[in-house]
Amino acid sequence: MQYYKLLAKLFYNSTINAPTPDIIIPMPLHKSKLKSRGFNQAEKLLFFHRVFANKNIINTRIATRIKETESHSLLTKHHRQNNIIYAFKILKNIKNLHIVIVDDIVTTGSTCNELAKALKLKGAKQVDIWCLMRA
Repeated sequence: MQYYKLLAKLFYNSTINAPTPDIIIPMPLHKSKLKSRGFNQAEKLLFFHRVFANKNIINTRIATRIKETESHSLLTKHHRQNNIIYAFKILKNIKNLHIVIVDDIVTTGSTCNELAKALKLKGAKQVDIWCLMRA
C-alpha cells in the first residue's frame, strides 16, 4: 500500500464519526506549488473519504490560493501570519454552510486561520479544521 493510503485510512478512521459538514475543502496549494509537487497532500488524505463517504461534499473548487507564499517551514509565527494574509479567494456561494478544511499538518494555525477567515467573510456558518498532525 502506498504511504498516503495508509495515512488516509488512519485519517478516515479518526474523522468518520465527526459531524458531517456540508463541504470538505482540502487546503488549496498555489498553482506553482501544485505543479512542482505534482499533487496536493491534503487531497490525498481524503482518499478514503472519496471512496466510502459522500463524494459530493469534497470540493476543490470552492477556494483557491491566489498568493504564492514562502514555505512556512523556516518562518517564525509572526512571519507566517504576515506571509499568508490575503492568500485565498472564495469562488462559490457558501452562505450558511458548515465547512471543514483539511490540512496535513497544522503548526501555528496561520494558514488554516486565514482560509477560515476568508470562508467566514463569505458567509460560512461554521468552519472546522481536520488535520493529520499538529506540531
